[in-house]
Amino acid sequence: MRRLVVVLFVFIFGRPCSAGFIVVDDFESGNLSNWIIEFYGEEEASELGSITIVDDPFNRGQGNVMRIDPGVAGGLTHNVIGTLPIPRNAQIEGVEGQKSTFYFKMAIPSAGETAGRVHHFFGLSTEDADSVTHFSRHAVQARIIEDGIIQYRDEGNVSDSFQPIAQTSHDLEVYYEIWFVVDHWNFQSSMYIRGGSDFSIQTRVSVDADFRFQSLENISRILIFSSAGNIFNGVRGVEALYFDDFMIDPSGENLNFSTVRCVEVVNSNLVNISTRGKVGPNDAGLIGGFVIDGNSSRKVLLQAVGMELENIDDTFKLSDPQFRLVPMISKDDESTHMIIDDWDDDQSNTTLVERAADVLGATKLVPGSGSAAMLVTLEPGAYTVVVSGVGGAEGIALLEVYEYE
Repeated sequence: MRRLVVVLFVFIFGRPCSAGFIVVDDFESGNLSNWIIEFYGEEEASELGSITIVDDPFNRGQGNVMRIDPGVAGGLTHNVIGTLPIPRNAQIEGVEGQKSTFYFKMAIPSAGETAGRVHHFFGLSTEDADSVTHFSRHAVQARIIEDGIIQYRDEGNVSDSFQPIAQTSHDLEVYYEIWFVVDHWNFQSSMYIRGGSDFSIQTRVSVDADFRFQSLENISRILIFSSAGNIFNGVRGVEALYFDDFMIDPSGENLNFSTVRCVEVVNSNLVNISTRGKVGPNDAGLIGGFVIDGNSSRKVLLQAVGMELENIDDTFKLSDPQFRLVPMISKDDESTHMIIDDWDDDQSNTTLVERAADVLGATKLVPGSGSAAMLVTLEPGAYTVVVSGVGGAEGIALLEVYEYE
């Protein structure tokens, strides 16, 4: 049987996936089976906290996200702790001269017109958290508390180990991208942030902040902590906080914007694959790779979908996607590349795409939407599809690869 063997990945164009970020959890699996979830003071909580996976409540195109809810305070301080073991190939080692990068997204909920009351800590550790001492084993650490401002921890600051990165609360219901560039050998990290109106461009907000706990054991845990406080000494967190796309590049400083996913499908009969992600500026494209094995050509439907995406605000969609189809055997010869723009520019292609989409159950494209698609016959070999925005446009796009008999 002939097969279309598909290898899908999303990364910054021109950089091999294996040398970039490694996804530790993007929550698209729909489960938290890799997480260790613990509670402290649960017997006195008025309402137990929780860590769950939900569909992006703010319609920002994130798909599944993690929701950490502090619960409702009772007589004793109530904490919710999530620990995610980092795969061995993504752990951060203490090597002289070597830096690594920890990346994730975070959104603050609203309570009416103001920031919800939150009390969350997040960061990296060389070992599991200690529930009683509230992350005494944190190496890299930051928090966001009742004032709605992110603070990074710097043990080298003698006046206050927590330093705010802004003077006023951050934008609400917006996902901020956060990078920690980690120098594990020297027990230091620098923090960068991008998102909202306050950090519309990537901004470095801390330089060489000292770790809280210093050990040259591998950094092997992502730790998230939320506290509801208690009714006697003060209620702390009330609202949930939302996280997505925990990723690590253990090989160096990596300040790229786009989500990077490395998902490989092998020895499989999968023929219908789709992946969604952010297309950004400066060649920050959404990329899919696939291999046609055997000795015979195959028909493949390729679609870069923008405005037809559901459950995402139009302002976050890629308004005018295009894609480049690159045969890897001749990737350096641009004359062999195919650039596909509006799917309905040619009536013959429009008819073929509509017919194939009906048969395959692919996304049905709307005339004039700006999405790109083509039904093409390809010879055996490896191919790459690069989705970008016409004129440097940014936004969420969906790449679909379908085998068409």
